[in-house]
Amino acid sequence: MKDTGIPHTFRIPYGEGGIAATLPGERLLGVFPSSTAPSLAHLEECLRETLLHPTGTPPLRELARGARSVLILCDDLTRDTPADRILPPLLRELAQGGVYEEAVTILFATGSHRALSPREVTAKVGERVARSVASVSHNPGGHLVSVGVTSAGTALRVNPLVKAADLVLAVGSILPHRYCGWSGGGKIVLPGVSSLEAIAAMHLRVTRDASIRLGAPDNAARREMDEAARLAGLRFLVNVLVNADGAVADLVAGDPVHAHRLGVEKALRLFGTAVPEADIVVAGAHPEDRDLWQAGKALYAAELPLRPDGEIILAASMDEGTGEHREFAELLGFSTEDILRRLEKGETNNLLAGAAAFAQALVLEKARVSVVTKGLPAETARRASLTPYATLQEALDAALVRHPSGSVLVLPDAPKSLPLPRRTSADAPRKDG
Repeated sequence: MKDTGIPHTFRIPYGEGGIAATLPGERLLGVFPSSTAPSLAHLEECLRETLLHPTGTPPLRELARGARSVLILCDDLTRDTPADRILPPLLRELAQGGVYEEAVTILFATGSHRALSPREVTAKVGERVARSVASVSHNPGGHLVSVGVTSAGTALRVNPLVKAADLVLAVGSILPHRYCGWSGGGKIVLPGVSSLEAIAAMHLRVTRDASIRLGAPDNAARREMDEAARLAGLRFLVNVLVNADGAVADLVAGDPVHAHRLGVEKALRLFGTAVPEADIVVAGAHPEDRDLWQAGKALYAAELPLRPDGEIILAASMDEGTGEHREFAELLGFSTEDILRRLEKGETNNLLAGAAAFAQALVLEKARVSVVTKGLPAETARRASLTPYATLQEALDAALVRHPSGSVLVLPDAPKSLPLPRRTSADAPRKDG
C-alpha cells in the first residue's frame, strides 16, 4: 500500500456494537470481511424452490408423507443461521406433506454448548414459531440412546428425540471450521446432538490427523460426521451460506451428504478470500464472541496470512467469560506437547477441552496473541497465554511498537473467514473499512 502518511480508522463488530482503532494509512493492508457476496433478494422464494427441487433426494413434502412426527435439528445462537426465516417455509412444506406444526419438534443441536434460554429461542426461531412449535435444547450429559458405532470406532449415542422421530431434518449453515474443514451437514448430529464422549472423540481427531484443517473439503472428521448422520437417520437438510453482513447469500437443501458437498463448493467461492501476508492480524470474533471457547475460533483464520514471528490481536467481548469449559482456559497455559501428554495419560478430565486447547495452542506457539475483551478477567487471559488490553487502540499501538515497520491486516469476522494468503502485500486490498 502506498505510504500516504494519513491516519486510517477502521471499525469491526464487537459485542452489541463495534470497536475502532486508528493507525498510519501506509500500515493498513486492508479490511477483509468474510464475504462481500450480495444477499439473496428473495430468500423465502429461493428456499421454496430449492425445497421442491432438492439435491440428491425427493422433495421434502414427499418425504413427509405418512410421517407422524418430525424432528428439526437447528443450530444455536453461536451461528447466525436465520432460522426465523427458514423455518416458516420449511413448516409449510411439511404441511403440504400432511405433517402439521403440532407434530413437529425443534431440537437445538447445542453439542457441548449451554441450553438456550426462552428469550434466545424466540430470537433464533421467531416469535410465532416459538409459540406454535415445541422446542428443547440438547443435553449431551443426559439420557441418550445408541444408534451404532462409526467406522472410526466412536460409539454414537444421540438425543432420544432423534431415534423416536419418523423424519429428521436439519437447519444450519456452512462456514470454515478448524475441526472438520467446514461446518454444516452431518456436524449437526456429531457433535450437535451426541454424547460428551462422542463429541470429545471427534474433536480429538484434530490432534492426530493433519488432513483436518480449516477449509479442507474432505477429511477424516467430515467423513465420520457424514456416517454419524446416516446412523442417526438424518434425511434432509437446509444449509445456508451467510455473508459478512449476516444475510443469506446462497443456500442448499436435500440429502445431508450430497447437498452439503454442493454447499461446500459454493462456500469455497464465497468465503475464500485472497489476502496479503501481514505482520499483525486483527481478528474480530463476531459472531462467535460470547466466550473464550467460541472466540478462539477466530485465531484459526488469523494465523493463515500471518508472517513468521507475527502477532494476532483478538477482539471479542466474551460477555460469558471462559464459557462452559473452564479447563480449556487452564490448558492453554501449556505447550502442545504437554497437552498431548496430559491427554494420553488421562491427566485431564475434559477431553473435549484438551482437544480444543491443543488446536488453539498450535496457534499460540506460532504467534503472540493479544486479546481485547471486557468479559474475560485479565488474570484468566494471562493464564491462557493471551496478553489482555482494555481497548483495540492500546493493543494495536503496543503491537506496532513491537513491529516498528509492521503491516496490519484486519479480519472483522474471522470465525467466518477463509483467508488465502498471497506472497506479496503489494496487491490492492479488496475492501478498506
